Amino acid sequence: MKKYLNLIAAATLCVTLAPSVYAHRKVSPQEAMASAYMEPKTASPIYRFPTRTPSSGLLDFNRALQSMSMTPVKAPLKAPEDINLLGYVPSASGSYYGYIQSVPYRAGSNFSPVSTSVVYNTWGGVEVNGTYYTVYQMAISPTAAYTYLCAYNTTTWMSSKLTPLSDYALFATALAKDPTTDEVYGCFLGAERDKYEFGVADFENATRTTISEIDPTKPWAGCAIDNDGKLFAIDVSGDLYTVDKSTGAMTLVGSTGMTTKYLAGMCYDAKGDRILRAVCNDDNAGLYQVSPVTAECQLLADFPNKDQVMGLFIGAPLADDAAPEAPADVRADFPEGSLTGKVSFTV
Repeated sequence: MKKYLNLIAAATLCVTLAPSVYAHRKVSPQEAMASAYMEPKTASPIYRFPTRTPSSGLLDFNRALQSMSMTPVKAPLKAPEDINLLGYVPSASGSYYGYIQSVPYRAGSNFSPVSTSVVYNTWGGVEVNGTYYTVYQMAISPTAAYTYLCAYNTTTWMSSKLTPLSDYALFATALAKDPTTDEVYGCFLGAERDKYEFGVADFENATRTTISEIDPTKPWAGCAIDNDGKLFAIDVSGDLYTVDKSTGAMTLVGSTGMTTKYLAGMCYDAKGDRILRAVCNDDNAGLYQVSPVTAECQLLADFPNKDQVMGLFIGAPLADDAAPEAPADVRADFPEGSLTGKVSFTV
């Protein structure tokens, strides 16, 4: 049975400055317009979410995110065919911040922290020319919040800019950078939180233009752009489309058969000519590859701790394509404690 994103919002969380007070709140695109909250200059309402008692069917927004994401792990040796897949993972101890992690995309790999500095984020995230942009909502009371566009240097992961936002125009359920132009396309909330719009964001200047409206019953759960500039979008029902960037016209490729209940990232892996998509549901989470031609979906890595991964992107290469494989079968032969000997290995 298909599941759907039922709560993604600009109000991913309602917190105070104490990181341990509230658990991370997962949200989904369908109810973004109803549950978004922000504060541009003076306090505006925060729309609270329902909580689940053990016997109810409502989502428990106070459930702490169970994650091993901050546990140091030894990553496997990197080979030339590897990709440097990165994403934002909310902290298990707080609801409004997290860290950039190396994201597992095959068996034998695991989450590994990349940023040592905290990244503030309640919506997705996108990398543009060495800067990672997020939209962050800071609750100042149970009913009001301030909203900022945050910028982080992807080398140091230190904050480089903080811009107050005056409307909802940069709140997005899905974002993707076009590698041919460096423009950022996405599925955005209307400036007054009354609709979903396909548009282009200029994060450097905190502005956005609208190209077309998006079906309010099918906001995008993710989008990605290949190296030729072709835009793909997956809606909340799991259907894959190609999108005309000039008009917003959508052409169905097929059903992926996989949905994500909560906000999760998506990007294009040019090396593997595939779409990489994270999903996060109450009973499962993981990373999938999606064929851009057939929409066929295949699990690459399971996230047993139900990690929520947002703002996926592929960072700088871990190794040159011409680099040799990591050595194997390494042996050292120094007989009787000799200072001379032989070291052998295969590559």
